[in-house]
Amino acid sequence: MLFWVTGFGTGYSPVAPGTTGTISGIVIFMFLGFYPYTEYKLLQLLIYLSITAILLIVGIRWATIAERDIFKKKDASQIVIDEMVGYLITMSGSLGSHHNKQVFSTTILYHFNWVLYSGFFEHSPRWLTRKDYWKMGKGGIGIIV
Repeated sequence: MLFWVTGFGTGYSPVAPGTTGTISGIVIFMFLGFYPYTEYKLLQLLIYLSITAILLIVGIRWATIAERDIFKKKDASQIVIDEMVGYLITMSGSLGSHHNKQVFSTTILYHFNWVLYSGFFEHSPRWLTRKDYWKMGKGGIGIIV
């Protein structure tokens, strides 16, 4: 569980653990959405969305446990499963846009999406980050949402 919550250990990075957590999301995306390229795009999309939904639901529970029992700190920086799941959700719209012959342009697309995602995640408007605005709750739901 801790392995997933910390993004395969990237959450322990002393510099920008959220960004390194997003890199873990890129690895999962590349595995699920790029390398096992099949002609069955609908099946691939269903598998991708199912795994993303499972990671979202299980991630909320695991983040709650990690916050409460392991790190004993609200929204600890080591918990990066939210960045991983957020990147997977963001990239779900680009599934099927890659082809084996377009590796260079696909790689640029993934890097561009990573820069946009990290930029919006790290530099969101002040009104979005106010705790009294969202009142999302405690534990994993507050971390992931």
